[in-house]
Amino acid sequence: MSEAPVVVVPTETLSLSSEWRDAAEQAARNLGQGKPLAELSPEHWQLVLASVTDRMRLRGASLPRGWRLALARQVGRQDAEDPAEARVLGLSQTL
Repeated sequence: MSEAPVVVVPTETLSLSSEWRDAAEQAARNLGQGKPLAELSPEHWQLVLASVTDRMRLRGASLPRGWRLALARQVGRQDAEDPAEARVLGLSQTL
């Protein structure tokens, strides 16, 4: 009989330097967004994240696991909940 896979749930919250937020704000400005990052539509936020990915790689930064979620939380986005957590909560409500 096979055992169920063990899923590791991180307990610490990733904290990013202000350089990440600055890159996101610059990306939003370059995309013509005058709104605060927390108020961008999900579609525009995805464009900002793509730009931040490129900017940070060009600067030689490693992209730590969970950086997108950490950045979303740091800028106050409401959609910053963990997708895995949302899936678990959704499944528990259907049972």
